[in-house]
Amino acid sequence: MKFLVVLALALAMASASTLPRRTRNHYRPRNVLIPPINKEVTKNPKYFGKIVGGSEAEPHSHPFIVHLLLDEAYLCGGSLIAPNVVVTAAHCTDGVRFVEVIAGAHRWEINEPSQQTQVSTNIKTNTQFSFDTLDNDVAVIILDEDFDLTDEVATIDLATSEPSVGSTIGITGWGRDDSGNVSPTLQEAKVKVVDDSEASSIYGSNMDWSSKICTEVANGVGTCNGDSGGPLYTGDGSSASLVGIVSFGASIGCDFGFPDCFTSVPSFIDWINNNS
Repeated sequence: MKFLVVLALALAMASASTLPRRTRNHYRPRNVLIPPINKEVTKNPKYFGKIVGGSEAEPHSHPFIVHLLLDEAYLCGGSLIAPNVVVTAAHCTDGVRFVEVIAGAHRWEINEPSQQTQVSTNIKTNTQFSFDTLDNDVAVIILDEDFDLTDEVATIDLATSEPSVGSTIGITGWGRDDSGNVSPTLQEAKVKVVDDSEASSIYGSNMDWSSKICTEVANGVGTCNGDSGGPLYTGDGSSASLVGIVSFGASIGCDFGFPDCFTSVPSFIDWINNNS
């Protein structure tokens, strides 16, 4: 039986690496949405602005982001932190057998000359991850070979401190756009960091808010389904630092301005380094 399982996995990996890439309509975003628990807070008019918007990123202006196709079924994002190491969300990798990692992509559905692809089964999901609280929502993927670092494929440094409340920072990903479809091109937006108490008042106090960073609408945009595992970052270009990993948002929908929450990279920098 064990041999058959291994053989099936090997065949699946071979299929993933040799068949033409399927379109975004084949894949489902592996996102986590939580119902707001405080009904009075959710009536606040500030939470009823369209937030999915964003704008198309300049191609390859975020060379550290990678696109993840998990078990040929799910979509997530990730960040390249070393030539052979990707950091993403645990809820993306939990229970997953293999992942196709696409680096250097802007329009990921087509085989752009800049793209490099690897398939990995070496997935390290934080064993303390909990779907109940979304605590410890972090994972790393180890690749068999290094990606070639180019203008379109680069690593990002891990931040050692969190951004201050009120500061504006960046997000990028291929999540659903305001038409409800997974974006064919990489999108970017700016968001504003909010105090943990605001998110706690909406989602509940049973989570470890000290290890999360939450953001609110800035200029009418935010994360949406399919951005899971992707980067929250400060700075730009070679000065960018990874401060967060897209974790969860509100189940009420992407069209409302409830806070999006991210795993704090500074809180897990030791875990990430020890498992890379």
